[in-house]
Amino acid sequence: STSDATAAAIAHEISQPLGAITLNCAAALDLLKTTPPDVEEVRACLTDTMHDSDRANEIVESVRGLFKPTAQHKTMIEMNSIVRQVLKMVENDLHVHGVTVSTEFQEDLPQIMADRTQLQQVILNLIKNAIEAMATGRTAIKTLRLVTTQDGNSVVSLSVQDSGPGINPENGTQVFDPFFTTKSSGTGLGLAISRKIIEDHGGDLRLTKTGSIGCTFEITLPI
Repeated sequence: STSDATAAAIAHEISQPLGAITLNCAAALDLLKTTPPDVEEVRACLTDTMHDSDRANEIVESVRGLFKPTAQHKTMIEMNSIVRQVLKMVENDLHVHGVTVSTEFQEDLPQIMADRTQLQQVILNLIKNAIEAMATGRTAIKTLRLVTTQDGNSVVSLSVQDSGPGINPENGTQVFDPFFTTKSSGTGLGLAISRKIIEDHGGDLRLTKTGSIGCTFEITLPI
């Protein structure tokens, strides 16, 4: 079941930093037995232990975020203005990684009822993922394309399209699984929590396209 798989993933994720903490503590204790004790090596072991402890705490906090019912403060908001705000937040990241942004905002979009902070977090997560994908993928042309549209009379959508290396087709269905990640750092909970937030809003978050020329995530929210 999904809950069994999630529990197994949590146990696996937590066991890694805890195992490293045990090894570093054992090494530090051995180093203290030497005469004179190798203080610098002990300090290095303790520093590593602190980092691993922080990593374990990060995982625990992410798990809380996945399972706790989130208190929502919904107001009527405009999708285009939220996306513009998030783009301002990542201006520096875009500049550092040489990413060009193109936006196609449908004007006069109807407002949606949503929690501004949560929606910002979801969009920020998708954009940061896109930037990372293009940065690590050695893509020559780095383009982030953001499109807002009104689909029919009932839905507003935002698509986030990157020109990164794409997601392997076999991983396409797994990207929303808790702890699935192709990154060397991070807990892999970003997309799982993002989808949960959007579903709590009565909407949907999907990977609509992936290939060697990038991938597209789409948020749809009811009007």
